[in-house]
Amino acid sequence: MFNSTMLEPTKHENMNQNFASQSSKIYKSRIILIITSIISSLIFLTLSIFCTVQYITNTTFLTELIVTVLCFMLSLIISIYLCVKKQANKLQIIMNISTVIIMTTLSIALGIEVIVKQLYYLSLPLVPSNYGPLAFIHENGTRIHWCTNELAETNLKADQKYLDKTQSNYHSVFVNNNEKFDYSLYGYQKKHQFYLPPVITKFIVFMADIQTVNTYISTMDEDYDFNVLCGDYSYSGLMSEYGETFSNMHTKPVLMVQGNHDESTTDFIDSITQRPMNYFQKVRNIGFFFIYINNGHTYLAMDFLKNNYQQAIGFDHVFIVVHHPIYSTGEFGSFDYLTQEMETFIDGHPELNIRGIFTGHDHLFAAFKRNNIFYFVNGAGGAGIDQMTNPSVAYDRIWAQEELHGPLTVINQNCLGYEYHLDSWMKFTRTEVTFAVNRVIYTIRDLVTKQVLVTYDQVI
Repeated sequence: MFNSTMLEPTKHENMNQNFASQSSKIYKSRIILIITSIISSLIFLTLSIFCTVQYITNTTFLTELIVTVLCFMLSLIISIYLCVKKQANKLQIIMNISTVIIMTTLSIALGIEVIVKQLYYLSLPLVPSNYGPLAFIHENGTRIHWCTNELAETNLKADQKYLDKTQSNYHSVFVNNNEKFDYSLYGYQKKHQFYLPPVITKFIVFMADIQTVNTYISTMDEDYDFNVLCGDYSYSGLMSEYGETFSNMHTKPVLMVQGNHDESTTDFIDSITQRPMNYFQKVRNIGFFFIYINNGHTYLAMDFLKNNYQQAIGFDHVFIVVHHPIYSTGEFGSFDYLTQEMETFIDGHPELNIRGIFTGHDHLFAAFKRNNIFYFVNGAGGAGIDQMTNPSVAYDRIWAQEELHGPLTVINQNCLGYEYHLDSWMKFTRTEVTFAVNRVIYTIRDLVTKQVLVTYDQVI
């Protein structure tokens, strides 16, 4: 007879089935945990890359908005998952909750940043300010650039002829050397002649890091031939900010280099200077290299110097202008690769009569001298004076009296050039460069008191 008890599972078989079921749940839980961990890791890596790129390139509003929404959506999805899914693993619960907290925090932080930036941009004028004309020196003449906050004809007349009548906010025309011209600037008329004498006797290295705070531009006198500017004329690269900076600067020809704050858009190069980032310019018997090194451009800048140094052979004086300092007593410290490459370049080309290097970036004044070549930081341009808060570059820099003098101790790789240090001041200054027989005189002037802080005599 058939025994029905034979069909019932034994106790041992039940245990096996339970074990298999538990093993399957544990396996699935581990798979979910692994997938969650991989997704979380990828998210954190993506956000790290995004934050790095954002810091370097000043990303657009759209990019920030997309990342903010993605962070919020991910946080929301995981939150819903935690609510409807029973968690079998405490580690999984902790990881998911941690991911929610991090994603929520990041999305809130990015959202606040987006809102603050947009409020800032909305507070700026919708149209550019009137400014100019700015006269940029070229080999065979001068490029005149100015701006009107209403669409207007260029209306610039040189030697009794109109050069252009294009309706625009931004006006740029080329005038031959020493031509006299009249211009109409939104109802304001004034005659200008940007004239370079046959022999240059004096130019000034005016401030870098103005960043729209043009308080001290009015301190420029008339007893010089042209200006050299060392970068950061805006804060966000907006044309309206350049209008604020240059609203009172239209008395002498200008040469300038791009700063890291000017790279947010191409307006500085495309609409204003109409020069490449790296270029060589001769002004009578003086040769200038203007190079730009920020955000990976250091290699391109140094390649430009190495490939174009022949242009400077035979000039009585050669200067290099770059926004970032070669040596530094400021908040940012030295840029190792730039410092080493610049020293190698200068030492390798004794045939060039290099007299000095002008920089900015650090919001203070500093002077160094190496092998009879002066290195100046002219970064106190109106945007504020740097305070020493960076521990990696501070060390023996004692700013109690807001000045340093004489050689300093070399501490680490962030403090290059200390043995060449002459003076540093936490003051707004300008550097006046005067040429005399067999020497160059550098006069450092306080822009607030007009007092001469120090004079350096370079025998050549």
